Parts: sequence; structure tokens; C-alpha cells
Amino acid sequence: MKTLKILSVLFTIAMALVFVSCDKTDEPDNNNGDTPGEVIGGDYEYGVWYEEGNKLIYLIEYDLIIYKYTSKLIFTFDGDVCIKAICENEFSDATMADIFYQELLAAGESATKSGKTVTIDYTEQYAGMSKSDLKAAISMYY
Repeated sequence: MKTLKILSVLFTIAMALVFVSCDKTDEPDNNNGDTPGEVIGGDYEYGVWYEEGNKLIYLIEYDLIIYKYTSKLIFTFDGDVCIKAICENEFSDATMADIFYQELLAAGESATKSGKTVTIDYTEQYAGMSKSDLKAAISMYY
């Protein structure tokens, strides 16, 4: 019972810190999606776009005090048309990855898990889009 109280207090403190650091009013404008990431309040980093061959990649890191994870959206192109889209979510530990994975499955998402990484296939949502359309769509979401 004492352990439960301690965990409850730690969770309350962690949530208070998360809510305090969620004020996004001081964040720089990032409407074009091309601005490199900048850490704001130590808990959130803007996404960074870069290209590798025929792939357009959007990387965003989250530090939520209790755990950290990185989302990497990888769009594969044939010319200027997206033909494949996946999101690799790498967590700081396998337990959080498993929780995330189980929640995705419960929500009806198609996902795979390998160690600390959970991969979601978004090809159906993004196939056929151009690079500029993808950047605009992603910048509205993230």
C-alpha cells in the first residue's frame, strides 16, 4: 500500500510537470515544415525534414519525463509520387513500446512490434501525394 502511495505521488508530480511544460505560445513559427528542430521547455522537439535517396523523412522526438520516444515518418517516392509511408516509433524501453502497440491493436490499427520499435503502415493514407502536399499535410498534423 505504501508503494502505491509513492507511485501515485510520483505520477502526480510527473503529470504536473508535463502540463506546465505544454504551453506552446513561445514556440517559433514552423508553418513550412523545413525549419530544423528546436527544443522547447525540454519536453518537445519540432520535427525535422530530410531526404535520403528516394525517401522523404520526418523525424520528431518526444521527452515526456516518464518516457521518451522518437517518431520517424518515412515516405518512399517514385518520382514525385509517394508509393509507401510508414511510421517507426522507437521508445526508450520495451514496456512502453508494448503498451503503445497494444493500444494501436485495440484501436484497430495495423502495426508491428520489434523490441522497442512499433511500426505503423500509413501507405493507404499518403500514397499518391507529392512531397509538397505531404509536407503541408504533416505540418498541419504535427
